[in-house]
Amino acid sequence: MQFRLGTFLMAGVLTSLLAGCVATDAPATRRVEASGTETRQDANGTLVAGQAQSINAEQDLVGFWILADNADRDCLVELKFDQSGDASQRLAVPTPKCVNGMRNVAGWALVDGKIALFDKDNSQIGLFEAATRYRYQGDFTISTGVSYPATFVRGA
Repeated sequence: MQFRLGTFLMAGVLTSLLAGCVATDAPATRRVEASGTETRQDANGTLVAGQAQSINAEQDLVGFWILADNADRDCLVELKFDQSGDASQRLAVPTPKCVNGMRNVAGWALVDGKIALFDKDNSQIGLFEAATRYRYQGDFTISTGVSYPATFVRGA
């Protein structure tokens, strides 16, 4: 008798949980504040203004990265979310030891599988495409406005 009652209760709980998941399954709106643009899905699930990235993909990028260009400049940059934990505000914080030309990094976004870097005015200053899981290649514009080929590699 106890076994049947327990099975019945578990089935009821499982049914309630599944019903709650189905009832709350709505398209999510995604923002990329650092670039001043928005990436979202409309009511039909169609992507608007770029491909939305999963939170897990973005969280996988949080941490320290080494930004290096072909002019022998490098900089250790921390990619993180803002202090409130809001995933829509992404900060890129260069360490104080960075060379002057690379201290202009202030924000980041994952857009269409590429890492975009932004300055404090939300202007894109770098775009990096994955070469391997934690090595991205692209171009970076230093604070003087000159652009160089660069790599963005996950720090150890």
